Amino acid sequence: VVTGIVAVATGFIELIKIDMDSPLYRRANRHMMLATTTWCCYAASLSVGFEANATRSPGVFGLCLSAVGFGMLCLTGFLGGKLVYEHGLGVQGRTLLGPSRTAQRKS
Repeated sequence: VVTGIVAVATGFIELIKIDMDSPLYRRANRHMMLATTTWCCYAASLSVGFEANATRSPGVFGLCLSAVGFGMLCLTGFLGGKLVYEHGLGVQGRTLLGPSRTAQRKS
């Protein structure tokens, strides 16, 4: 949960570097919202497992939160990969919205 806060903060720094008129901004914003919601699912799942400073079985609700969080984590990772590998977001020396590696190989 703690490292998730660091990841969200790092992603936010990259998000504010993008021009708001860019089509990439919408994709990056969607990725950020999914990442934040994923973090909330895991934080809620963790809190369900605590009672009076003692751990206990999370129960069905906690397991459902974890399952939803995992699904959202997979989708968030997929979108994040597209932002990096297709659009060069966060890659030093690469222009945003530049050609993808696949397009470069085909030429």
